[in-house]
Amino acid sequence: MCARFSQTFCLIYITPCVPTNVSIHYNLSTARVMWNTASGAASYSVQAVSDRNLTVACNTSNTHCSLTALQCSHTYSITVMTQSLACNNTVSSAPYRLVTEPCPPTNVQSDLALGYVAYFDNQNGHYTSCMSTNTSCVVSGLMCGTVYSVWVKALGQQYNTPCLPRDMTVEVNCTSDNAVLVSWNGTYGTTNISLMAVVGGSLQTLCTTQQESCNMTSLSCGETYSLSINASNDQCSLSTQTLSNFTTRPCPPQRVAVNLQCSSRTAVLSWEERSNVELYTASAIKASGGEEKTCDSVTSSCQFSGLDCGEMYNFTVTGHNRGCCSQPSSAVFIHTEPCPPTNVSAEVLCESDEMKISWQEASGAESFLVTGSMCNGIPSSPTFFKTGGTFSTSYANYFNVYVLTVLFCFPFWDTAPCIPRGLATDAECGFDVGSVSWQPTDGAETYIAVATGLDGHTHRCISNTASCTWSDLHCGEEYSVVVRAKSNNCTSLPSNISVQTWPCKPIGVSASQDCLTSIAVVTWQPSNGSDVYTATMQTDTGVSKMCMSDTNKCSFLDLMCGQNFSVSVTASNQQCDVTSGPATSLQSGEDCMATRAGNAGFHCYI
Repeated sequence: MCARFSQTFCLIYITPCVPTNVSIHYNLSTARVMWNTASGAASYSVQAVSDRNLTVACNTSNTHCSLTALQCSHTYSITVMTQSLACNNTVSSAPYRLVTEPCPPTNVQSDLALGYVAYFDNQNGHYTSCMSTNTSCVVSGLMCGTVYSVWVKALGQQYNTPCLPRDMTVEVNCTSDNAVLVSWNGTYGTTNISLMAVVGGSLQTLCTTQQESCNMTSLSCGETYSLSINASNDQCSLSTQTLSNFTTRPCPPQRVAVNLQCSSRTAVLSWEERSNVELYTASAIKASGGEEKTCDSVTSSCQFSGLDCGEMYNFTVTGHNRGCCSQPSSAVFIHTEPCPPTNVSAEVLCESDEMKISWQEASGAESFLVTGSMCNGIPSSPTFFKTGGTFSTSYANYFNVYVLTVLFCFPFWDTAPCIPRGLATDAECGFDVGSVSWQPTDGAETYIAVATGLDGHTHRCISNTASCTWSDLHCGEEYSVVVRAKSNNCTSLPSNISVQTWPCKPIGVSASQDCLTSIAVVTWQPSNGSDVYTATMQTDTGVSKMCMSDTNKCSFLDLMCGQNFSVSVTASNQQCDVTSGPATSLQSGEDCMATRAGNAGFHCYI
């Protein structure tokens, strides 16, 4: 007998799993939502809720679903929910945030539209279009049962915004002071090109053209311009700020001057320096022709050496900058120093005590100066000649003859300096110093002042100002002062004045008292340079007496008895006061009585 067993099977449905790997593909109001299969799920529901509480949903048993009619400019929160066969509960995925496209502008109008194109796209990738010059068009070939997205574009002119020029080049015309050529590659949609720059503090249009180049004229030389550009057509214009900087051809140098350095055959050319010039080139050409001398400089001067004597030279200078040179400056001229005479000869005319001097003409000389000196050194008076001539002398002796050109710096030469005027002297008491001053004089480079004492000793001072100071002058002297002005080759006539120094100190001072008369007498040795003397007697208590004299002694009356006096002597003149050395003492009588008994005299006891 066999046992029998029976089995019963039961299906238990648990809660489905959460959908994973949710992804969304969005295109024009339609969102295609996809996910992985969730275990235990019998169906899926997709729901999109916008930030404005609009809800769109779709249901499916597959792993994808399309949400349609989504609104533009909305933010949607999209979740995928699963549902099992046995249970009525659902499980939702994490929300997915979707931001739809911005809404297109509405009621757009344009008076520039020449036509319109309507575009039709469906979610399966099929698209078509139609074109019209009106505000409607007919399209064919649409697929049935399909939702299409439609948008319209307005068609304007072919180019409605100008393009700026490209690959612009600026070429400065180095042969003209005021021309610059600007060129560029052609542009599309552009009718006019205007080039502008700041001129005189304001933005000005320098050139307007429809071509691919423009020649700007009427510019200033030696100026830096900041170039900007404007491109325009009938509808629009477009401008840039600084597009390019350029500097025009340098200006001709100004304030040109030349200075000839006599006897060295050297000339220095100078001019006013400009900021927009990198290099200057100066030139010198002889009026008689010949090789041109040049000199380059980065400053405001240039030196020409080795010039020929007796020639006229024409000097000019040009400025260079970035490959361009200016026009030459205005010319300046100089005559170099005359050439020295040659073939000098002399013929003695015995019957007239004259000497005939002849020489060969010297280039560049206007006149000649003939001087002679005897063997014993006595000079003759100079004589001027235009060419050759007779040189007169009253000396029956042999001469050394020299022929010199007069105008070493043709056509100007310097005369002797003028005589110094307005002389004034001063002596500084107690410092052994004296000085002289004068008014500056024309033509003077330095001054020589010589002070000569009565005993013949001298003090010499050289100064390039209008004053001179000597030290170690002697007391009691009246110096004779001579001032001369001096230039390179000449010295002026003298200008004279005198200076009185301070008196010498009085020496040999002594004092005595006559007891019978009560008179004290102070004596001293005469002091050089003194006009008047002042003797002073002073007690220990500060009581003093003074006496003035133009001789070498002075008397004091009615001295106080029994006093110790300090005696000094001061010598004075118009310049200074000088006091003697250590004071001399005098003791007055200790007891003085005057009795008038008959012819009784004054009694003094010392």
